[in-house]
Amino acid sequence: MLLCFLAIVALFQFYMSALAVIRTFVADQYRPLFNAGFNLAVLLPTGIGISSVVRKLD
Repeated sequence: MLLCFLAIVALFQFYMSALAVIRTFVADQYRPLFNAGFNLAVLLPTGIGISSVVRKLD
């Protein structure tokens, strides 16, 4: 349980750091596009992982 909590904290910190990198290196006009792409890149594997866990529970 503790390892899962630490993994979630590390993932959250990585996510916030990646957004900071986007804010630093991407021009203002392109930030929404990069943020959307990054969020999609995070959301797709997360959805696949959740789907896989749900299938194993059934």
